[in-house]
Amino acid sequence: MHPATSEDLRFRNDGDHLVVEFPQEIDLANAPLIRSRLLRLLEERPAGLVLDMSGTHFCDSSGIEVIFRAHVRASRAGLRLHLVLPPPGPARTACAITGVTRVVPNFPTLAEARAAFASND
Repeated sequence: MHPATSEDLRFRNDGDHLVVEFPQEIDLANAPLIRSRLLRLLEERPAGLVLDMSGTHFCDSSGIEVIFRAHVRASRAGLRLHLVLPPPGPARTACAITGVTRVVPNFPTLAEARAAFASND
């Protein structure tokens, strides 16, 4: 585990949507910080939120919980949340085993996640 830092979560506006780049590792050390920052971002009610796990190489159960909480909060607020999980990879495997991929709309690339917002607008 590594100490949590403000670098553990980067985000950028991508048109009307907010893209959140997850760190290389999500574990007990940084999950609370990531969760609190994500929930604050959702309070700003972006048109859409993309959680990009393209660069994530490790995700433990605390990271899975972060994704589920963000999904539930977004759903309750009527906001759309997409997850980027490139195949193959450990992040996709962890999300598939835990059921995230059955619940949260997920896409293999950022381009496909963005396109899915456009196709449903």
